Amino acid sequence: MKKPKLHSGLIKIFPFEFVLLYDSQGELNKITFKLHLSNERVFWAENSYLEEKLYQFLGEFNLYFCGKKPYLDLPHKRSFSKFAQRVLLALRDLPYGATLTYGELAEIIGKRGAQRAVGQVLAMNPLPLIYPCHRILAKGGWGGYSQGTLLKWLLLYWEHLNLKESFDLSKK
Repeated sequence: MKKPKLHSGLIKIFPFEFVLLYDSQGELNKITFKLHLSNERVFWAENSYLEEKLYQFLGEFNLYFCGKKPYLDLPHKRSFSKFAQRVLLALRDLPYGATLTYGELAEIIGKRGAQRAVGQVLAMNPLPLIYPCHRILAKGGWGGYSQGTLLKWLLLYWEHLNLKESFDLSKK
């Protein structure tokens, strides 16, 4: 069976560089990102149809980055096993800035002791900002993250800053 052609888009805006892959139906299939520590801005779409999708992504990311949404809500490809689907959907119930361990997430989905299987699903998560797996930590530390531990830390740090700002009643 031939794999469907994916169309790519690239966004570089401090401090991130995003590569987004969409199928011909306009569903997001994969998000990868890394640090982009430059003032250079890039907005590139493989075709004009994709430009609208990239602007939609930027709008959702802005809402997430400002603390107004706990995850990006975009049309995306959902081809996960039943177990993976349970794990990933449970991530969307986790509030902005909250964290759990892999074991706690396994318990939430009714699979006590399946923390390794949960970790494997999260490691393969193709849509890390739609299913915010950066909020899941190892029992004794950070754990892994498909985009790198530094980005995991940065996203959690940013979420905590937004929460502090949102609820600090001492500010006028």
